[in-house]
Amino acid sequence: MMSPDSMDQYESILTKHNQSIEELARGKWLIKSGKKMVLHSLQNSTIRYKFYHSRVKRSRGYSKSSLSLIRSKNITAMYYNLEQVYEWIYFISEQYSDIVELIEIGKSIQNRSLLVLKIGYKSESNVTKKLFWYDAGIHAREWTTISAAMYTVDKIDRHLEVDDQFKISFQFKELIFVELFNI
Repeated sequence: MMSPDSMDQYESILTKHNQSIEELARGKWLIKSGKKMVLHSLQNSTIRYKFYHSRVKRSRGYSKSSLSLIRSKNITAMYYNLEQVYEWIYFISEQYSDIVELIEIGKSIQNRSLLVLKIGYKSESNVTKKLFWYDAGIHAREWTTISAAMYTVDKIDRHLEVDDQFKISFQFKELIFVELFNI
């Protein structure tokens, strides 16, 4: 991620190494031999940069420190970066896989996955269920809505583990949470 001010300088580095921003977004050329040259050019420039690939954290497991922060009582008290929110989404979908389904509904303009958490029990018959839609992060600098959505999902999942009446109510409804809409 970088500021718009650095974009021209960044594009010139990519052009110098015969790469495009689209290729960078897909992560295809970073593992090739050009990685060291581009990294060297970035280090010698004034551009602030961070290489990020969403599947890296997922394949290596979860960082206990970030998950303990996210699962704490203060979930709404701090700002979570994109990587932390994605890590949390993958964690929740795996931790509560019997009631939470992770669905990719598309890609953003920046080629980031638009992920949805669908909470509810799978019905064995064609039962009509009420559907509730909760979206967060629609507008820039709306970090509190993202934290509020994370808090709500966390509370629902924890209640579904222990409260039988709450479980019964979810036989007839489903909740859709879009944690990050404008990414």
